[in-house]
Amino acid sequence: MSFSATDAAFEGFRVTRQNPAAVLLWSMVWLIGLILSSLLAAPAIMPHMAELQAANGDINALSPEALQAFGLAMAGFMPPLLLAQALVAPAVYRAVLEPEKRRFGFLRLGKTEARMLGVLIILVVVQLVLNVGADLATRGAGAAIGLAGGVIVNLIAFALGLWVAARLSLVAPLTVLRSGLPLVEGWKRSGPIVWPLIGVNVLAVAMALLVGLLLALVAWPMTAAMSGSGAGAGLAALLLMTLMALGFALITVLLWSPFAAILKQLEG
Repeated sequence: MSFSATDAAFEGFRVTRQNPAAVLLWSMVWLIGLILSSLLAAPAIMPHMAELQAANGDINALSPEALQAFGLAMAGFMPPLLLAQALVAPAVYRAVLEPEKRRFGFLRLGKTEARMLGVLIILVVVQLVLNVGADLATRGAGAAIGLAGGVIVNLIAFALGLWVAARLSLVAPLTVLRSGLPLVEGWKRSGPIVWPLIGVNVLAVAMALLVGLLLALVAWPMTAAMSGSGAGAGLAALLLMTLMALGFALITVLLWSPFAAILKQLEG
């Protein structure tokens, strides 16, 4: 069955317009996840905060102790966000696939969410393997045949990452409709439509980046206020985290809804 890539790409805007209360509930889930992540990461990262700020994003400028602390902080930061994603993702997919189940903002807590967590962990591992493999291949090619070789290998790795992401893009929405982990089914069903899926992915990412940029402009005054001290800095931090949660909700709706819309058309 064919589908309209353009219509699917804009599904996230339709979901947001038709379910504003649900989007606010999804934002609350993300906010709880962000708060828990910050609480878990803070003990490791706070003793090295001055060094991290001085490095200005340059990892090579960090001491071994700060690097270790950063790794521990990331280990504590990610699990709550994965749990939040495992709750919100099925809700977003239900808003497209099963719009009649709108009570509680489509949020549930059951086997579907447990399966979604398993799928998300698998997808994160796949992405991590691809990223590490691409980095090693790019460095190896650069050392062996120079800068041009590294650039070519990097482009090939980027294209491979897009292709794999497209082949796996139906797995998560299928999890809402199936009783197991539909990895094989999602891979097979995406095969005949992989190029339109890549196009939808590019369009959805472009729109999500635009929304993220607008939110960043709104957040800039809050970020500046956090550099101060006292109650004003604390309030700015809370407002910034709330805005981040809303941004997570909006961006994930834009990124996830299109593939549920495609699956709905394929399911007939």
